[in-house]
Amino acid sequence: LLSILSTLHSEDSRVIPLLGNVDALRALIARHPRRVQLAKDPAFGAEMAVLLLSNSQWQQAKAQEEEQQRAQQEELNRQQMMQQRMAQNPPPALIPNAPWFYTDPNGQVQGPFGGN
Repeated sequence: LLSILSTLHSEDSRVIPLLGNVDALRALIARHPRRVQLAKDPAFGAEMAVLLLSNSQWQQAKAQEEEQQRAQQEELNRQQMMQQRMAQNPPPALIPNAPWFYTDPNGQVQGPFGGN
């Protein structure tokens, strides 16, 4: 991690006040476990940062996640709208003993539009 921090400091001086030491870099990496993971180097035993997702991969994953959330929200909204419509306009009640219904020879109730 020290080599990463040194490179950051040498390439952009604005990083120095933000990431002043290795612990600050370690804390930053710990906040993004899906993008970067800390590991021990088996040969030297030093702490390394392993890049799990590049910026483009992370942006793609984030866009897919947002699209899924938007689709779920739209589905939920659609279901709520349907429930509200059903509550406002209940289907007409079926009255099997009304005069326009009759029982056929098989014992099934038939209505004016071919039975339901």
